[in-house]
Amino acid sequence: MTATALGLAALLIVASTGVLWFRAARQVRLPSDRSRFVVAWLTGVGLGVAALVMGGGLLAGAPAWLAVLGGGLLCLTVAISRQRVSAAAIAVGQTIPDFSALDENGDVFQASSLMGHPTLLKFFRGHW
Repeated sequence: MTATALGLAALLIVASTGVLWFRAARQVRLPSDRSRFVVAWLTGVGLGVAALVMGGGLLAGAPAWLAVLGGGLLCLTVAISRQRVSAAAIAVGQTIPDFSALDENGDVFQASSLMGHPTLLKFFRGHW
């Protein structure tokens, strides 16, 4: 296999699994076992490194570098993420436990005030 083909294959693996990852994240359906994604990204990184070692000029080098950097960054973000999928997570359609929290105005919000009404709750956690 040529360096150009390896570089393009590496980029295709990293990009396609990256798209699947972000689609799952947008749908709040990230798997609890993320090893398949990590293996795919590491495979892309390995193929990218192999393409760089083989040479092949700019046509092989640019996709290979993108695969190495993209796959490495995605692996790093999964490795340092402290978010875990809890076994006690509430599934769609289940009743939420009663809780209280402050809203954006500093007022107390009570979850029981939503009882009897279909409601979509979205919680945002900043990573910065």
